[in-house]
Amino acid sequence: MLDSQLGLLHEDDKNVLIAIAQGIISMLVHLLDFSFLLEIRKKTVTAITKISTVTSSKLFLVAGDLCILKNFLRILESPSVLGKENSCIALQALDQEEEFHHL
Repeated sequence: MLDSQLGLLHEDDKNVLIAIAQGIISMLVHLLDFSFLLEIRKKTVTAITKISTVTSSKLFLVAGDLCILKNFLRILESPSVLGKENSCIALQALDQEEEFHHL
């Protein structure tokens, strides 16, 4: 299921907004919190990274759940290079969104 969600997210930015409306952020946070399988965590971070790069969806991530930030910080400490790169991309995108709202 995660593979098909990733495929849809990468197809079109509109799919990202549809996925958000259907509750994908909660599902992804749950996977980050409770999945101990590295492969699932990598795919989950990839999905969140994709969501964070779609301008109109960043606010949903920021408002959605602060657990995402905690998980990204934990992933930065992991040995996975891809996980670290994706976490940095997502955190940078979210940080830019926060800076925009403070202007």
